[in-house]
Amino acid sequence: MSKLIRFAFTLLYTHFAWLYDLVATSVSFGEWKTWGAAALRFIPTSSSQTTPAAPQHPIRVLEIAHGPGHLHMALYKQGYSPIGIDLSPQMGRMAYWRCARGGVVPRLARADVMRLPFADASFDCLIATFPTEFISAQATLREARRVLAGDGVFVIVPSITLTGNGPLPAFIRWLYRITNQQSGRKPAEIVQESAAAARFAAKVAQLGFALNTHQVPTQHAEVTVWVLRKQLGLE
Repeated sequence: MSKLIRFAFTLLYTHFAWLYDLVATSVSFGEWKTWGAAALRFIPTSSSQTTPAAPQHPIRVLEIAHGPGHLHMALYKQGYSPIGIDLSPQMGRMAYWRCARGGVVPRLARADVMRLPFADASFDCLIATFPTEFISAQATLREARRVLAGDGVFVIVPSITLTGNGPLPAFIRWLYRITNQQSGRKPAEIVQESAAAARFAAKVAQLGFALNTHQVPTQHAEVTVWVLRKQLGLE
């Protein structure tokens, strides 16, 4: 069953990417973009490399697995300097045309987060919303730390918890649970009581990050946000 579900998600992210927005909107009460945008409030307000000799420049953000491009457009509109990467060529095309229609020149690349094609200290912030298992791989975390400047942050939206009652929210909770999205659990349990999350916290600490967890409420859910801050002096 899990292999079949995984295969279905792969198809939705690739060959059936044109259905992605419709499906995501349907299972989120229309809040899909709002859940992802919860990450925006945790972006640094100033560049890690700002000095008297080097004036403030737009915050450099790398969006990992940018998907159809909604958050990427939001980053542009809020004045950040974003670059997006994704392995799906279908998502790359969707994000490109969404940005182009929005009047911005998209900076997107097909790249692997475990082998980032960027120099050391290239970004002030990394963002990943609803990533799959790749997010906890050591290669991912090492690359994230390498490309972050100063005490930059890696903002991850791993999951949400639906807060409404009734048959429809109950059905969606069940749907998320069987697809390992964890929305049927209490937000605090996702980080504090989950063995997997505890292992993740220990792993990021060993790799030079301090992890803080936040809950962002929306009309129908609470969004879990992990903020990994690069610790200096651990190279």
